[in-house]
Amino acid sequence: MYSERLMMVRFTLAASATVKDRFPFLRLTDPDGRVVAAVWAGSDVTASVTQSVTLTGRYQVTSNYGPPEVFGPLPDLILAPGYTWNGEVDQIQAGDQVSGITLFVHRFPSDTTRKYEPVPGEDG
Repeated sequence: MYSERLMMVRFTLAASATVKDRFPFLRLTDPDGRVVAAVWAGSDVTASVTQSVTLTGRYQVTSNYGPPEVFGPLPDLILAPGYTWNGEVDQIQAGDQVSGITLFVHRFPSDTTRKYEPVPGEDG
């Protein structure tokens, strides 16, 4: 069994020409499917725009790319097995596309008898 910490999420949202603002977010659910938290990106995505969306917790992120970017905070949580992050876009339209989904996850054994950080040489 492993516990996990989601460090960063990044994806690209290409919004169709349909006039409506889109609101990207992550939803955290517990093992029973109950919503624990929703983490919204820092801004909306408007029609006919392609934006990269980055949510991060421990690390500062700056824009190095040409297209507009949306940034948002990500809570620094250690999650037990069974918890799930789901990426969603509120007000998504039929012609919208989500691509380039990247997750950085810190994964380590669920051993409650010692600290949660990996031990070099023991946790591979």
